[in-house]
Amino acid sequence: MSTARGREGFSLVEVLVVVSIVVVVAGLLLPQAGKVLAARENANTPLKVAELVKRAQSLAFSTERRVRVYVDYRARVASLQLKDGSAWQEVDKVALPSSLPEVVSAQGPVEVVFDERGLLALSPPGGVILNGKRVIVSRWGEVVVR
Repeated sequence: MSTARGREGFSLVEVLVVVSIVVVVAGLLLPQAGKVLAARENANTPLKVAELVKRAQSLAFSTERRVRVYVDYRARVASLQLKDGSAWQEVDKVALPSSLPEVVSAQGPVEVVFDERGLLALSPPGGVILNGKRVIVSRWGEVVVR
């Protein structure tokens, strides 16, 4: 746009209008982006827990000690724990999403335990349930997400 003096550029009003439009559009899109990121995190949770179970089996075999994955729905955490004498020592943990359904979060904690040879010693019937998917461990140690 040209002015009476022959200079080219935008006026302050034009710049403010464009900036205000950008702010309004960003304000409309940011809440949606947060919902998309939360949904993506929830979708990956069963895979993270399955990976933790696979690591537990490998750790049990390599250290020749009992190892478990302890899933506490109320605390919203799944932890990889190694048997140290009579106590369980936490090695790693995965945070569960805060948006777990109330039916699932009302359950007590569950655990998947591997013995000193890396063989399955204890697993909840039906597997570990997260976001409508199940992390199932077969008797032979195969980990499946269904």
